[in-house]
Amino acid sequence: GPLKAFPVEIEMQLNFYRRQRQLLEKPECVREQMTPMSEEEYRKRLKIIETCLSN
Repeated sequence: GPLKAFPVEIEMQLNFYRRQRQLLEKPECVREQMTPMSEEEYRKRLKIIETCLSN
């Protein structure tokens, strides 16, 4: 339910803000990743984004 999802949303927001500065320098890393998704899919895509940013 919503209460269970809430911490996930917070975590997603924190991750987003943490990366925002990097993402401004490399917008191509997230261009294909910003779609609604499950938590599992989100974590998978986060790894893709992190890999892209570290290249």
